[in-house]
Amino acid sequence: MDKIKTAVYAYWAKPFVEKNVYSNFQRKNDLLVSLKLSVEQSRKFFDKIIFYGDREAITQICKIIEFDEIHDDLEELNEKNIPSYFYSCAKALACSKMREPFVLIENDFILWDIPDNSKLLKSNLIIEDYHETPTRYLNEIDSMKRNALDTRPRWYKFAKGNFKIPSKGIYGGTNIKFITEHASEVMRLITNENNLAVFQLESSSKTFKNTHKIYDLWYCGAKIDSQNYEPFAIRHSDIKYTHLMSDKKNQDDVSVKLYTRIKKELPEFMQKIENQENSIYDPLASYDYFTEKTKGISNISCGTKKLTFVMALMNRFHQIEKTLIKNLEDNWLDKDDIEFVLMDVNSKDGFRDWITNNEDLKKYTECDYLRYYETDVIDQWHASIGKNTATHQAHGTIVVTLDCDNFTGYRGGKFVIDQFEKNEYNCVMHQFDWNPQNGNFGRIALTKKKFDEIGGYDQSLLPMGYQDWDIIKRAEATGCKYINPTDSVYNCAIENEGGKELSMANQKDDHKKMGWTEMKRINKLKCHINLYQNKLLANDGYYGIRSKVRRIL
Repeated sequence: MDKIKTAVYAYWAKPFVEKNVYSNFQRKNDLLVSLKLSVEQSRKFFDKIIFYGDREAITQICKIIEFDEIHDDLEELNEKNIPSYFYSCAKALACSKMREPFVLIENDFILWDIPDNSKLLKSNLIIEDYHETPTRYLNEIDSMKRNALDTRPRWYKFAKGNFKIPSKGIYGGTNIKFITEHASEVMRLITNENNLAVFQLESSSKTFKNTHKIYDLWYCGAKIDSQNYEPFAIRHSDIKYTHLMSDKKNQDDVSVKLYTRIKKELPEFMQKIENQENSIYDPLASYDYFTEKTKGISNISCGTKKLTFVMALMNRFHQIEKTLIKNLEDNWLDKDDIEFVLMDVNSKDGFRDWITNNEDLKKYTECDYLRYYETDVIDQWHASIGKNTATHQAHGTIVVTLDCDNFTGYRGGKFVIDQFEKNEYNCVMHQFDWNPQNGNFGRIALTKKKFDEIGGYDQSLLPMGYQDWDIIKRAEATGCKYINPTDSVYNCAIENEGGKELSMANQKDDHKKMGWTEMKRINKLKCHINLYQNKLLANDGYYGIRSKVRRIL
């Protein structure tokens, strides 16, 4: 009797790229880790591992994960302009290409154990489970009939049958004839000239959104029923496995378990990645780009001023020259209570020459209303490190992180002080107006005491993305009330300068290739894991660059 020795994976990346996700994972990192774990587990039970993908999938996956064979047949789906919501086509097309017994395993399906006496590897037909035919499938079949879609003989007779349909998280068997013929038939139904023209209509994404599953799952169930097959159903067998269902893929506790498990099963995986273009980051570990080596430098005492606006920048001369003096003037009336700290992090754009030779700034620097510092310790912009380094120098009871393209508004510092007094200084103030184009997301105020208590911004995060939400959520978790005054007078920024391109220009190549969105997603996961584990203190309480900072003005 034939025995199954081959496992197959199929991933059509294009539909997910269009939605900016990765097989329903929010982070490419998670897809790679899940698939790596799945493939390495499958190697324990199968002699050969085959991957089918489109070119995008191969680019994402195959520099990180090794397969015995790699096929780009799924690019055919893109060439034929198959609608992206027909995502089950990937499995059908892969199955149609097979000529040997196999099991097709979804990338979020992980086999843990197949007992020696299990019938799985000699089964004619393998499915994950059975489920009832949803009523919406039958309604959609009626729509097919009304729209004169081409079907197979006896199609509508099948629709009257009372049978269950298979789930295909894992699917295959030794009956290659049945499997490949069904898969080929599914593809013919989808790519049929008449049918495909209908499916490509914009309205069809609603009218026929389940049709690909009807062709594949419902039609397969009808054949199984009519031919009296008894498939091997994984769900009710002796097989131990995990299926990361779509609605659970991005849950914090599931992510913790996934990364914990891969570190146990594949302890060297994270360390062996040499291709920086496709680096995998461990959200359970720290991104150790910089840690202050000199210990024992105390937090600078606060309270000599009511409020400090802290600004950190790298290569933002064209912005700060437009905002700095305006902000200084707008708060000059309250200079006894307010100060500005400006921290330049290794700028190379002429900013340092401008600020040190600007006679107009003497009015503000000679009375310590503005203090200006420089550091060259790091050569890549890291939002948490920059903001922490600036905040360390603050004397204010309240510290406000102010991006250098932001305007405080007239007496904007007093406005912040008033909000804190109303809330008895037990709050975290976020001056974001919920319009992401306005560039004011990072305007966050805390007492410096609270900032010190939670260790500032988390420097173990990747250089950009989600660090503002992270400090807000940790402050909330320690008892601060979130307040969000959105007065437009006090949260303006330079028009059209709220994008991420400027900051990305100051990233290393591997982070540029990763992109801001992916860094944000990984940082969000790290944040939520820390909250889930009640780890609210960042940087062991010792934040920012402290030992190699020069005061210039």
